[in-house]
Amino acid sequence: MMNPSVATVQVCVLIGHYLGGEGDVKSKHIYLGIARLHAQAMRLWEMPPDSTIVSREVRRRTWLSVIIAENWSATDMSTQPVLSSEHDMLFPIMDEVEFLTLQPDDFSDGLNFQSSERCMWAHMAGTIDIFRQISGMISKLSLNLRSLDSYRSEISDLSQRLDHWVQRLPPELQYSMENLVYFGNAGLGRTLLGMHMGYHHFRQLLYYPFLNSQANHDVANPPHLLSCDRNYARICKKHALAISDIIKLGFHTSGCNPAYFLTGHILVVSSSIHLHTLLFGEDQAAADVARERLVSNFEILMQLKMYWPVIDSSVARLREFQNSRRLSVSDSFVLDNWMLRFLMEHTANLGPDSRPVPQTQDPPLPYDLEVLPFPNPSDAVQISDQPVIGAGTVVSELEPENLSGLATSSLSTLLQDKSMSNEAVVDNALHWLLDQDLKASEYWL
Repeated sequence: MMNPSVATVQVCVLIGHYLGGEGDVKSKHIYLGIARLHAQAMRLWEMPPDSTIVSREVRRRTWLSVIIAENWSATDMSTQPVLSSEHDMLFPIMDEVEFLTLQPDDFSDGLNFQSSERCMWAHMAGTIDIFRQISGMISKLSLNLRSLDSYRSEISDLSQRLDHWVQRLPPELQYSMENLVYFGNAGLGRTLLGMHMGYHHFRQLLYYPFLNSQANHDVANPPHLLSCDRNYARICKKHALAISDIIKLGFHTSGCNPAYFLTGHILVVSSSIHLHTLLFGEDQAAADVARERLVSNFEILMQLKMYWPVIDSSVARLREFQNSRRLSVSDSFVLDNWMLRFLMEHTANLGPDSRPVPQTQDPPLPYDLEVLPFPNPSDAVQISDQPVIGAGTVVSELEPENLSGLATSSLSTLLQDKSMSNEAVVDNALHWLLDQDLKASEYWL
């Protein structure tokens, strides 16, 4: 560990991300910090003159993984990245399929190798500075260091940069079922899916401040600003829907399952946007779509919780929405410091929202959650095409996918009940997701 090398950098990045998924946030940041220091000590961005094409590409990809981890880690701690953007342009040059199929005779042929436009990691690297700027702008807005007017004046540039990024993608890297299947079969489906997840996540972050249109608008604001902000809110919701669809498709496409703990954070942000549609939207058709995507998001969160303990922290953020009545007061989506942390700090334990809570009595929930319990091991249950799980089944045979299927059946029934008000849907859905965590743990005992 005291001798920096490409291997030690890679190991520290892997351990850091693993610890992040386990919920050991401090250790995660320490290991990612060590990876950065090792990379800097060995000047990983420099290419030794006698290096092969493989070793050069490995250095580029390892350095890029450090830069990406550094930026996400900085936002997770609400700090500025230590690394400057000086060496951000050192992108990988080979497309992933070609890199994985190199032959021994190709290893030394590095000087004349042509850069490929189909390198997914290189395209992802092109969004690093955009993410860095979005994070900084949202942070300043939440701390009242900038006004919404100044924020509004700058997002068009970032929006155009994101437009340019997605328009420059070659046909082979665009989001399509054909490309997903191709890269899934090549063992690279998660990479393609992650690239498009990131794009839509940055979009939903960029426009998130405009969800709270009522609190942000002064009656003296001209109509064109009101119309502009409503349009930004619609764009935010469009990308939140895209995230739900992309991740769901990934979980149903071979080789594309994005079972990363960061997926949980992105889904929680997307879910909060769907909750806004349910609670404040006036279009019933849009509310119905939001219900469906909420079902999808919660089903996947339930699966992710089986693998990554930190997902509990992500889901607990929605509990804070409920406990502080954020979902039923007029300023529920004001971009304050708590909301900033909700959006950006993907592994931090936020704690309760400190804003005053109005003293109002909750209306009774129209749905009894106990009528749809998480099944016990001794209960025989048939879920669509899944086999019956009964008393003869031992715990070791119960895969997380089966557990999530048993639980999400009740969620689908709960949320598809059209007789429930949207606010009751929100309350019941959050109770369901948080309650299933306890019942799932009991299931394994």
